[in-house]
Amino acid sequence: MHDLDRQMAEKEEREALAREVHDVLGHRLSLLSMQANALEIEAQEAGSRDVEDRARQIQEGAAGSMTGLRSLLAMLRTGATDESADHHDLADIADLVRECIDAGTPVSSNVFVDQSHPLDPVISRSAYRITTELLTNARKHAPGSLVQLDIRGDARGGITISTANPLPDVARAARSDGSGTGLTGVARRAQDVGGSFWAGPSPDGRRFTASATLPWTMPRV
Repeated sequence: MHDLDRQMAEKEEREALAREVHDVLGHRLSLLSMQANALEIEAQEAGSRDVEDRARQIQEGAAGSMTGLRSLLAMLRTGATDESADHHDLADIADLVRECIDAGTPVSSNVFVDQSHPLDPVISRSAYRITTELLTNARKHAPGSLVQLDIRGDARGGITISTANPLPDVARAARSDGSGTGLTGVARRAQDVGGSFWAGPSPDGRRFTASATLPWTMPRV
């Protein structure tokens, strides 16, 4: 009976959290999409093709985020882990880099992954998510600066994902609203699949570097 009570309490907590997340993030994403749509219309009338394209990209990003939010909320409400909800993996890295460049973040990428031995799908999805977070972190703290992305992997050595970007100046760093939760999430995601993560200034003090190392297959429990 105690187990049933606990399960009901956990379900109610998940439902309450899901409602709060939906109300806050869902509302903001809807507003973002509406504002981007209005901007696209204004750009069309003004004949500003670049602004129109950017507005359309924002709308598409908001729509994709809303889809992802719905999947996450469904997982939160049921307590299930639906790995199929996230279809992105290492094969989508090129699209991710292109989206970053289109959004105004220059990225120099070098990707070489030998998949002559099949890569674990869970590792592949984790690698994509980690790359996304690292690029987002670089864009947040060094906007407009070149981000160097390097991804290498094979069955023997696993996957290594590295980024490097110029360290922001002191004034910019003081204005940053970063809380460090992004990198903490990356470290946790890497550890969850049996990997490791490190981040900090480069030896010469000029760049901020981050590196995640993941196994090729999920560790056996």
